[in-house]
Amino acid sequence: MKTQHIASALILGLCTTATSLADLVGVLDIAGSNGASTSTTLNGLALPDGSTYWTHQYIHEELTVSTTMVASPIEDLQLATIMQFSNSGTEDLQVEVAFSMTLSTLPPPLSEWLASQSLNIGGEDAMVETDTEPLWSVVVDDTLVASLFDNPFSFSAGQSGSASTYDTGNGTVFIDNWQTLQVRYAVDLSAGTTVGFNGGFAFVPTAASLWTLAPMLATRRRRRH
Repeated sequence: MKTQHIASALILGLCTTATSLADLVGVLDIAGSNGASTSTTLNGLALPDGSTYWTHQYIHEELTVSTTMVASPIEDLQLATIMQFSNSGTEDLQVEVAFSMTLSTLPPPLSEWLASQSLNIGGEDAMVETDTEPLWSVVVDDTLVASLFDNPFSFSAGQSGSASTYDTGNGTVFIDNWQTLQVRYAVDLSAGTTVGFNGGFAFVPTAASLWTLAPMLATRRRRRH
């Protein structure tokens, strides 16, 4: 499965202020319909550029989940993720994965967001579906901030045995006293399917003069390919 550069889906020449994220701790929650259930605390690894890196692999029977997350050392928070979920069994498998991190540098209450995710699937008769939760979403505290891909969603590799697609989105959100950011994945994998996600999410502070418009702003625009 072809994996793009971890920063390729991220953001587009932002002017930012560096800050250390090396003390960040992440929590990775994984649940599967085969009985898989785990909540793992991950200590962030400081990279030379000041960003924070987490990685983890979890295997339970036919389910394998491999994860990599990188938070950029900037005031306008960027989080890049690479996820791979594999179902080596003979039955369909429902998988939910969530990565949570505490925001050490809080965005302003009114912020624009940008997001991008590519999706690659492989395997004979491989198929990925979801019909209840968004395939990919970002939640800040208890507020759904962003989601990508249609819901319900269905994507098949067909006879070729592999296929890819992607989605992008942006919007504006107003939340005061930010605390925790969580990125979520919810997928149904057909037997023998491997799915990979690669992309990122970023906050872009909106000009202070727009704060008075916050009650009116709940916009989201999306392009799918």
